[in-house]
Amino acid sequence: MTDVRDGKLTSCFEGIARLWLSISTPNISEKKVEYRLWEMACEWLHRIGSVIDRELEGKVTSAPLRINLVFLDSVIPEGDKAKPDRAELQALCRVEVIHEKQCATATFEPGFIDGFRVAENIAERAVVRVMLTGFLEMIMGAIPEAMLDDFENAVVPNDDARSFHFFQSQGFMDYVRQILPEKVVSVDEIDDGIAKLGLAWRVRSPADGAKVEGRKACNSFLNEVVGFLIDDIKRELETLPRREFLNLLVRNIEKANAEEDHWRRTSAAILGLHGRSAETLRKYVYQTSTYAAAGIASRVLTEMSVCMCPVEGTTRPTGLSLTRLISRTLLVVRLGGLSDAIRFNALQPELTLSGLGDILFKNDFGEMVVEPLLERVLGDRFVQFAPKQKQNYEEPKVVSEAKGTIDQRFWDLWATEMGFDLDQARHIIGTLEDIAVEKQAPTLEIRRSEFIQATVSDTVDQNAAEAFLEQFCLASRPSWDRVPKGFDIKDIYPWRFGRRLSFVVQPIVQLDDADDPLLLVPPYSLRKGFAYLFDGAYSGSLDQTFFQTPEMRNDWWGAANEGHQFAASVEEQLSESGWQVEGNVPLTKILSRKLDIDYGDVDVLAWREDRNDVLIVECKSLQSARNYSEIAAMLSDYQGQTIDGKRDKLKRHLDRTNLLLKNQTELARYIKKDDVEVVSCLCCNGTVPMQYSKIEALEKTWVGSIEELIKNGSS
Repeated sequence: MTDVRDGKLTSCFEGIARLWLSISTPNISEKKVEYRLWEMACEWLHRIGSVIDRELEGKVTSAPLRINLVFLDSVIPEGDKAKPDRAELQALCRVEVIHEKQCATATFEPGFIDGFRVAENIAERAVVRVMLTGFLEMIMGAIPEAMLDDFENAVVPNDDARSFHFFQSQGFMDYVRQILPEKVVSVDEIDDGIAKLGLAWRVRSPADGAKVEGRKACNSFLNEVVGFLIDDIKRELETLPRREFLNLLVRNIEKANAEEDHWRRTSAAILGLHGRSAETLRKYVYQTSTYAAAGIASRVLTEMSVCMCPVEGTTRPTGLSLTRLISRTLLVVRLGGLSDAIRFNALQPELTLSGLGDILFKNDFGEMVVEPLLERVLGDRFVQFAPKQKQNYEEPKVVSEAKGTIDQRFWDLWATEMGFDLDQARHIIGTLEDIAVEKQAPTLEIRRSEFIQATVSDTVDQNAAEAFLEQFCLASRPSWDRVPKGFDIKDIYPWRFGRRLSFVVQPIVQLDDADDPLLLVPPYSLRKGFAYLFDGAYSGSLDQTFFQTPEMRNDWWGAANEGHQFAASVEEQLSESGWQVEGNVPLTKILSRKLDIDYGDVDVLAWREDRNDVLIVECKSLQSARNYSEIAAMLSDYQGQTIDGKRDKLKRHLDRTNLLLKNQTELARYIKKDDVEVVSCLCCNGTVPMQYSKIEALEKTWVGSIEELIKNGSS
């Protein structure tokens, strides 16, 4: 109670040993730092207690033992100071034990907190060692260094495990993170339940029955339900002032972005503490999915609000209204994706309507394909981020000029298509980031004329600045559901990704309808949106409709979308792994004769001297499928079918493979082997739905990444 009265942060481990911990930072006024240090010490307290219980069973009494950690630093460390090593940190620690009172005080002298700027976990190791010293001396008296080493290594499993970080500022968000809202506004279970209540009976009467069957009937029903939900959203948006509500939405987007970013940046520490277990990855997937859902809903609402909200509204927006709208918007996204999944034959066309009007469906597709696929994709990415964590402790590497590092042909095509080149875009974004940092604001409100004036420079002319703004500005339209000329209705479907009229690629939001309109600029989302557009254009993963010039739309996009660069990479990696390879091989060349139809080329033909396997590799660089709609759409292209005389992507590969199976003698002669065994392979640039879906045509085809193919081929 004394600690509570004094406002001292305290915690306790209750096992065989009873270990108490308190913390004080007398020279640091920022309470958040004190709390984070206490949180870090608590993370290690239960680990220390567990090791003591295990290793000193029978030697520990139930008498409480207490240690107080005192950090004497007065300033938060800065990046330009030299970083200490472990010996220097150890010299800044001392422990005083009062055996009569069964308590100890561990003091960390000024300069110790600088140790948290080091990528390796030397600072938290030092804290653990000091805590162990205090507790073990109270239990056993003087202890040898070797024993202390053993206990330390048992508590701290590796140099990545940690929970307290002082990262070097790497980008814009690091300078404004503290100004963002305290929490992400996301879906609320109560609001979600209210939105579903009676929803089905708004479209049909209970007297019509509780079943909707057949693809056409299900799609029609779900489309009507989505229409009702959008009408509800529209009615509420039409009461909210555009400027105020859009600021609320965009700040929520940036907060969700920042939280997702923090989880990625601390991935090595999380895996170091909790291990690469299924439970650890599930928690990561759950947490980041919550932030992603909030971001998706807020982005869709931004796209709607810029068209539906009046400049002057009648109702002031609040966190509660945002939560309600987010819940309804995510329901639109969910039901729209469900409709697409039924349309693409991924889901059984049968809906059950509950007595309360909720819409139920048999979700084998979600349980067997969507959920395990997304869990694996997100989990794999989390693990892949881990080695990059150390970069956050170092000064960022600034590339002053990108020209010369990008394929020159693509550079020229991009500049012609967009009206600005990569370096000009980087200068514009950097200028906006500098202004926001100077104003200490995560977003900027700026007039169009001020935007142009601020971004025009020696390297960016006015035409480039105006072209950039036109490309990335989400402009107000008279009606959200009527798309501008040159666009398609699918460009506004909330459940679709890769849309041209989305906040992702148009993150500069128009706030009013003045001749010189007021713009809301979120620099973090702007940089992400630019990178998404640039990478999508370079890789061909964006839809062809994103581009207008024939050279970009047809020549570059066509080659990139077909995955020629990825196929070259697969060819190279197989060669490095001991396979003999040949890329883009026409079947007419292998069989030495003309064929009845154009079968196309084998992307990569691979064989080895030490086995009979001959890999017929179809290479596909596919954009990640991220929801029911996208996963179902991708699977529809890989059914191994011919529809209306057109073979799908899998069917073309299978036809090539089957022809080679029937002509193995000619294939063996071509690669100069006596016997061959044809192996059909679909090699993709990541985890894909085809690895989880039971597609009959794929039963005899191996599906996976190049890394998995090499591992499989070497076993």
